[in-house]
Amino acid sequence: MKPIKRRTFILGFLATGIAGIALPPMATGGVRGHLHRLLSGQFGEAILGVEGVHDFVDEYVAQLGGSNTLKKTVAHLYFSYFGPQIVPYSGLKEFEDGFLVTILTRSNIIAVAQGRQATLQYHNVNPYDPTCGSYLSAAAEDGPGDEV
Repeated sequence: MKPIKRRTFILGFLATGIAGIALPPMATGGVRGHLHRLLSGQFGEAILGVEGVHDFVDEYVAQLGGSNTLKKTVAHLYFSYFGPQIVPYSGLKEFEDGFLVTILTRSNIIAVAQGRQATLQYHNVNPYDPTCGSYLSAAAEDGPGDEV
C-alpha cells in the first residue's frame, strides 16, 4: 500500500470541509425554498399543496441566471445558508417582486388562492420573454361574480 501524499491529504481534507459546510444548508431548499416561503407568506401555507405550484417554482428557478453556473450556485448557497432568516441585500426586493409579478401575470394564482380553481395553470415563466395575451390571474375565468 502506498502512503498518502501530503497534497492528496490536504485536498481531501479541503473537499470534505467544503462539502460539510455546503451540504447541510443546501438541504433547506436554496432558491426554491425561499420562493416557497415567499408564496406561503403571500397566499398562505395551503398554496404549497396546490398542484402545479412546485412545477412553476422549479421552472422559474431553472431559467434564473441563464447559463451562468457560478451565479446559480452562489444564489443557491446564499438562500440555503440563510434559510428563513434572509439578510436583505440590494437586489433581494427586486428578485422577490419580479417573481411575484411573474406568477401573478403568467398564472391563475389568484383564482387558485380564492378557491375558484384547483390547479395552477401557467405559461412561459421567463419574465423577460414577452407574451402576447398574457393570462392575468386577476382576470381568471369562471369565477363567482363574473356574471354581468
